[in-house]
Amino acid sequence: MQMGLTGTKAETLRLDTSPEPAIRTLALPDQDEPKVDEIVVGERKFITLLQRLEPLRMWLPRGAIVESSWVLGLFIPAEVVYTSGDST
Repeated sequence: MQMGLTGTKAETLRLDTSPEPAIRTLALPDQDEPKVDEIVVGERKFITLLQRLEPLRMWLPRGAIVESSWVLGLFIPAEVVYTSGDST
């Protein structure tokens, strides 16, 4: 997001234009249940957790109001998830 003298400007980041194939082809959840998956970005494995949020109404610059469902995503390095948790 960029701040300007006249307010804010939101920028949309699109998954389908990512330089990483695993991100570009990531399937978003179409149900209300969380979606857990494992992907590889570069040489690193990540556990992904995607949750579709409740639809909300958004105003578009053309003056239209549309309903949209956003997705909250967590990308956790696999080595963090698969460690024993024993720090000694």
